[in-house]
Amino acid sequence: MNSFILESTEKKSRIPARLDFLQSGTGLILGLFIWGHLLFDSSIILGKNAFSFVSKTLEFAFLSESGHGFPIAVVFAVLIIFTIFIIHALLGIRKFPISWKQHRIVRDQMQMLDHSETTLWYIQVVTGFLMFFAGSTHLFVILFNPGGIGPYMSADRIVSGHMWILYIILLVCVVLHGNIGLYRLCMKWGWFAGKDARKSRETLKKVKNILIIFYMTIGFLALLVFVVIGINHRDKVGEKYIGHGTAIEKTHDLKQTAPVVKSQE
Repeated sequence: MNSFILESTEKKSRIPARLDFLQSGTGLILGLFIWGHLLFDSSIILGKNAFSFVSKTLEFAFLSESGHGFPIAVVFAVLIIFTIFIIHALLGIRKFPISWKQHRIVRDQMQMLDHSETTLWYIQVVTGFLMFFAGSTHLFVILFNPGGIGPYMSADRIVSGHMWILYIILLVCVVLHGNIGLYRLCMKWGWFAGKDARKSRETLKKVKNILIIFYMTIGFLALLVFVVIGINHRDKVGEKYIGHGTAIEKTHDLKQTAPVVKSQE
């Protein structure tokens, strides 16, 4: 009895709750980032010029005198996302079944209970594990080659660099993990709960499924376009795409190529 009183009066640690909150925060940031990233990548569906415009805009080309942008901006963005990614992964490992015995227990419980929310959690565990390796590889590639984002160079990396398998795995994982994660965050913290919790849950499930189908569709379409471009560009690997360019780029190129006329006095 005395031991029970002592245990019940002990101050419980708030660290697990704070770590859980941090995991939710980093997951929210990464989930929203994935939405934006896939939309930016899918601009290749509209053509090489559209993708070039988006990539240059993200490199702050509009602030560059030459109009070619600042690849260093990509480095800073990757470092920030990579840091959040690692923090989120380390926090997520706390809830992973870390042994085969634990894995079998979870699988047996899933088969016995047939609970959809547990199945979604398990999908996140599997995709999160795969993303740790596939996502890290992708981020490292971009980090050490920030100027290699463009219609030709990105396509060359996918086809001639034989990274198409990696990007297929990464695409499936990020779409499932990200959208399921955002759905589970809404359920966990009561976002968009409304007056009828059951109805809100069903609505959020439908939204989740629609988002998964949408991002999976545009993701694979974009990847297919990159593959076609990469196949047609195999004999010119490493060549940068030179499209119509921005107004700043055109002005800069005209200044560089304009003949110098000496005044006669």
